[in-house]
Amino acid sequence: MKKRISIALLCFSVALSNALLSLPVKAADSMQEAEPYSETDFEAYLTEQGFPESYKTELRKLHDSYPNWIFEAQHTGLEWTEAVSAEGIIGKNLVPGSSITSWKSTDEKVYNWETGEWTELDTGGWVAASPAIIEYYMDPRNFLDETYIFQFLKQSYNPQTETKEGIENMAVGTFLAGTYEEDQTQLYSDALIQAAQASGVNPYVLASMIIMEQGRDGSGASISGKVKGYEGYYNYFNIGAYKTESMSAVERGLWFAKGSGQDAVSYNRPWNTRTKSIIGGAEHYGENYVNQGQDTLYLKKFNVQGDNLYNHQYMTNVAGSASEGSIMSEAYTDALRTGNLTFKIPVYENMPEEVCQKPTGNETPVREEEQTKPDTDQTPESGGEGTNTEGTGSVDSGSTEENNSNTGNNGNENINGNIELTGGEAKVGDTVTVKAEVSSEKAAISSYSISLIYDPQSLEFIPDDSQRGGVGAANLEGALEQAESTVELEAVFKVLKAGEHKIDISEARVLTADEVLLTMSSQAATVKGIQDAEVSGDETEGSLDTSGGSGTVPPQNGAGHTSDTSKKPESSASGTPEQPNTSASGALEQSDASGTDISEKGNEAANAGNTRKDSAEKREDTGIQNKNSSVQYEEAEAPVTKDSNVSGILGIIGAVSAGSAVLIIIAVIAINAVSVRKKREEDSID
Repeated sequence: MKKRISIALLCFSVALSNALLSLPVKAADSMQEAEPYSETDFEAYLTEQGFPESYKTELRKLHDSYPNWIFEAQHTGLEWTEAVSAEGIIGKNLVPGSSITSWKSTDEKVYNWETGEWTELDTGGWVAASPAIIEYYMDPRNFLDETYIFQFLKQSYNPQTETKEGIENMAVGTFLAGTYEEDQTQLYSDALIQAAQASGVNPYVLASMIIMEQGRDGSGASISGKVKGYEGYYNYFNIGAYKTESMSAVERGLWFAKGSGQDAVSYNRPWNTRTKSIIGGAEHYGENYVNQGQDTLYLKKFNVQGDNLYNHQYMTNVAGSASEGSIMSEAYTDALRTGNLTFKIPVYENMPEEVCQKPTGNETPVREEEQTKPDTDQTPESGGEGTNTEGTGSVDSGSTEENNSNTGNNGNENINGNIELTGGEAKVGDTVTVKAEVSSEKAAISSYSISLIYDPQSLEFIPDDSQRGGVGAANLEGALEQAESTVELEAVFKVLKAGEHKIDISEARVLTADEVLLTMSSQAATVKGIQDAEVSGDETEGSLDTSGGSGTVPPQNGAGHTSDTSKKPESSASGTPEQPNTSASGALEQSDASGTDISEKGNEAANAGNTRKDSAEKREDTGIQNKNSSVQYEEAEAPVTKDSNVSGILGIIGAVSAGSAVLIIIAVIAINAVSVRKKREEDSID
């Protein structure tokens, strides 16, 4: 009897222990809810967050000095080389023309190898940045110190840590430390606190942005109130300030401040007082950036999150986020740095083991030896400097429909509108009109800038007075007096060759009256060049496409363009690049707060030696890769931890074990009851 009871107790103990093991093991809380590091194992925490080893050395140093700081790994899900290449598109990142040569791009579209001169892409002498300097500023590991770390600080407003006194500390030596006259004397620090309350944005962030935009002395023309035609209007954040064919960057920004030519009243416009400009600009920034996931200075400069990757970037100054982070750090006194400040630091896939170094060379650029022209069955080499290149010769005219990463779509469904190009045909030597329809059912279009690319050996752009272009590139831009849902444009080209010639979109900026950039899909156009009717019958027969008798020349080198197309110019400075913000001297060095989204053309299709079927398959593969990239990003935000895997397995085992143990106990009790009853019956018989 005692033996049976012991067995029952043993089974019950086993069941209880398994049941306890089945309780889920709680994974570490999200960064927003994390406990101070002083109460956790910091090393384990870094590992659980997924920081690579190359991040940890500097993070340990910061932790030693500021044990309450919280470091959140933002897993972008993006390949490092792909991200750097996407940011290398000409016009996305600029440096001052006075920079050393290794900071400046030597892409042939923006550097003249004959004269040694760089193309100015924005007012003030700003030129295209080199891949090496872009890599340096994109690599978060270069900025994990107590000054530059602030470019990763989350930007939501916390009145307990962000105060008027803090603003005044960081504003020492700048015009924001002073006052301005408006009805009565106003303190800039008071206006910034009001702006923070209205927008939900950290006032230290707002102050650092204004200093970057208008200079430490406040000499920026955008806040002078004296620009001809815009007297009494102010734009402290330079929202909408980018150069167009008809307006300077300052004029364009003040045009927005005045109401975008349509008496718009959003964001407290018109900004005919300094206070209205500061508060309204902060509301615009909060709504269009911080609340859209671009909630650090780094993400404002390099948009590596969300559906509109590498677009909707506030500035083109490649050093912008690092510079603003340095300014903002001055607001955080030793006392403020003792708090639980949260820093969101990007982590990319397959980053180099070594930190990307800042280039230091200042030698005269030397052209690399020209590569041997490819054979007819080879694919042309991609262009340098991280820019997208693509064959612009003849392609299958039936393959122009696509969700174009060029216009900010990146394979996602968050589309606001469409840009459709329609081609035509003409004899060689004649002109053809290409139509562009820009439309949106979701928002009215206020302004647009569309950059086209084409093969300059096959077509020649004939601009009118309101258009501009260069070799292989054309730009259509304008601002509407009244916002419309559809805009119809035309571009005239002269046909230089027989055959089918593709015209595509390399960059697109379509904005609403509130300077909100619309994400657009697009369709390319095909222009067909017809051989002159006087060509002899024998020659014509030998040059016609036998599949359709259309009179087109069959593709050369397998794709309709000659073997030296690897040297073809692409869209560049002739398009409208993103513009920089204001420098310390007040010169413009970045573009508007939301109108800077310029979409880049993804590599696709029409490589020499590839068949049309291969081209179509490549485009399809590109779409799949874009989609997969989006999925990877979403999954990266909620990683499955080792602890959660273990807890799940133990839970299953525990549940099964507990059930088995209960059955065993019931069986033992039943057997015991039967035995007791039988014994009693035997005793009664005796």
